[in-house]
Amino acid sequence: LAHSSMWLVLIGGGADRAAVEAVAEELRMPDRVVSGAGRLSIGGLAALFTRSCLLITNDSGPLHLAEAVGLSTISFFGPETPRFYGPWGSQHRVFYTGIPCSPCMSALNAKTVTCSIGFQCLREIEVDEVVRAAEAMVAGAARTLHVETTV
Repeated sequence: LAHSSMWLVLIGGGADRAAVEAVAEELRMPDRVVSGAGRLSIGGLAALFTRSCLLITNDSGPLHLAEAVGLSTISFFGPETPRFYGPWGSQHRVFYTGIPCSPCMSALNAKTVTCSIGFQCLREIEVDEVVRAAEAMVAGAARTLHVETTV
């Protein structure tokens, strides 16, 4: 978290709470990282997103909610294709390696995935590239927020 006024809010469903809180604990920034897992309704999540500068997520409901409220996103696709389900617009960055077996999830197989190669489609996404994209997007959002608050 390069900006001292920024918080990291980790989200998930109620069943994800223990895992999300373990991640929050591992980050060792208790004054700047909070768990919202199982604590937010859809309306609460939308409200959070209107006050946020970036969502990093997989292809999920929160991705599409963020797009609907105008929040910039970084998203990961592999079992599904961003061609049909990815967010639209320059404020979104999609990571998709497009390996030959991807997408392997579709309406034709009832959206089930049985991957024999350990989700290589997601493992091939370079962490450093994602970090650089996030830093650039947050820096752009911070400049926008600064301009808005000083006018």
